[in-house]
Amino acid sequence: HPAIAQIFDFGEDRGVLYLAMEYVAGVRFRDLVELSPPPVVSARAMAEVCRALHAAHELSDLAGHTLGVVHRDVSPDNLMLTFDGQVKVLDFGIALMRGRQAPVTEFGAIKGKPPYLSPEQIKNESVDRRTDVFAAAAVLHEMLTGAQLFDGDSVYAIVRAIEHDEVAPPSRAAGPLPAGLDHAVMRGLERDHERRWQSADELARALDQVVAAADGEDL
Repeated sequence: HPAIAQIFDFGEDRGVLYLAMEYVAGVRFRDLVELSPPPVVSARAMAEVCRALHAAHELSDLAGHTLGVVHRDVSPDNLMLTFDGQVKVLDFGIALMRGRQAPVTEFGAIKGKPPYLSPEQIKNESVDRRTDVFAAAAVLHEMLTGAQLFDGDSVYAIVRAIEHDEVAPPSRAAGPLPAGLDHAVMRGLERDHERRWQSADELARALDQVVAAADGEDL
C-alpha cells in the first residue's frame, strides 16, 4: 500500500540482522502535534492512516484467508507526513498476525506505547483490527487538542487512565470543530470494542465525510 513504508530487503551480515527500508523524507506526526495543524488537515491525514491500516488488516494469504494483521503500535512516532503530502505508516515490528513465527507476548508484557494501548491490550485480552482503530482515534484526539489523551507519571498511571478516566470530546479542549469530527473520534475511543468503529475503513469514511463537508485543505 502506498501509505505503508516499504521494506526492500532483509538479511544477516556477519551476525548482524538488517532491514533495508524506504527512506521517508518528512515529519513525524509527533512533530505535527506541536505545529497545531488545522483540524481538517488532521482529519485528512488520519483518514489516510486508516486506509493504510485497513489494507494491512485485509491482507490475505494465497488461499484467500485473512492473515489477521494488527499493527499494535499505532502512535505519533510511527506515522509520518512526507514533504509532498503523502502519509506513511511505519514499523510493523510488533505486528500480530495469524501463525506468526516469532516469540509471543508473555502474560503481563506490554506490546506498544502505553498512551495508545487499547483497553483490550492492557487487559491482555485477544486483539483484532479494532485495537488499531482505538489507537488511531487516540492519535487524532492528540492532534486536535495538542495534548496526549492518556497521561501519567508511570505506565501504571497511564493504564489506569485508559481504563477509568473520562474521555472528553476533543472540542472541549480545542474549541469548535468541523461537524462530525467529535463523533468520529469518540466512537473510535469506545472502551467496548463492539461499540467502536468496526474497521479502520469505517473511521476513514467518517473522516472523509468531515473533510468533504468542511471543504478542507489538502495535505
